[in-house]
Amino acid sequence: MAKGKTHDRFNLVVLFLVSLWLASQGTSIGKLGIFILGWLASTWFLSPDLDLGPKKRAGLFGVLLYPYHLFFRHRGRSHHPLWGTLSRSLYLVGVWIVLCSIVHHYGLSDQSGTHAFFNALEFFKNFDLQRPTYQYFTLFFIGMLGADWSHLFLDRLFSGIKKVLG
Repeated sequence: MAKGKTHDRFNLVVLFLVSLWLASQGTSIGKLGIFILGWLASTWFLSPDLDLGPKKRAGLFGVLLYPYHLFFRHRGRSHHPLWGTLSRSLYLVGVWIVLCSIVHHYGLSDQSGTHAFFNALEFFKNFDLQRPTYQYFTLFFIGMLGADWSHLFLDRLFSGIKKVLG
């Protein structure tokens, strides 16, 4: 398998090439920026290898990411081309709901975890790609998917080479 730094470098090269192509197709700077943010978030913090435990560079955010690896075994669902990205995204929604519950419990916010949960449901229920919020959300998610696919491609490439070389 490729090491973490190899994944990072490879993802950044692929991101550069994909970004050049998107820019050449007339993608606006704002939309390209959201896509890039999704790609970088998945490369640096929310990679398919999150099931090994959060990366050190996540800092305090790593504490929130740590339980993810307790739910997912390595190279299992977290390495699926669609479900992996989706599972990490849904996990973050769950973390947000728990954080809202805690903050609300201590009287620091009017938004309870239940309220956050129903807001998330409402957001997806009303999904409309004609609205900019949903376009940006989708571009961010596609950026995450692209970074994950790049990661998975490199894993499979290294696995194939390892099998060939014995």
